[in-house]
Amino acid sequence: MNVSPQPSASMKTWLIEWLGTELGVAPSTIDPAQTFLNFGLNSVQAMTMVGDLETKLGVRLSPTLAWDYPSIETLSAHLDDRITQTPETKAPAAPAAIRPDSSASDAAALLAELDMLSDQDVDSLLSQYLGESK
Repeated sequence: MNVSPQPSASMKTWLIEWLGTELGVAPSTIDPAQTFLNFGLNSVQAMTMVGDLETKLGVRLSPTLAWDYPSIETLSAHLDDRITQTPETKAPAAPAAIRPDSSASDAAALLAELDMLSDQDVDSLLSQYLGESK
């Protein structure tokens, strides 16, 4: 699938609209500089967002994307950089030895482990990872 480069403003708009729909809030109330945690995004919603982004962009993305780039601004800038890279500057493809379904099973295993944690435990771990105190 060919994906045409999209400017960050377009990616920001998509993320704002996605978050508004997911959380049931007006997109106009969403500050792109705030962290996903500040909006109350939980781990399942974060994984859903990554999956929806993969579908939209036609590329594989890290399951930890929402934690690595914890705001709409940082995530849209990262995605803009990633999708506008020329083929010469893109990272090399994964080795052929990796099964095509390995990332799906890795994500499923991660979700299964997260399902065993309470929402409070997940929020606490995310806060620690992002350097925020609760």
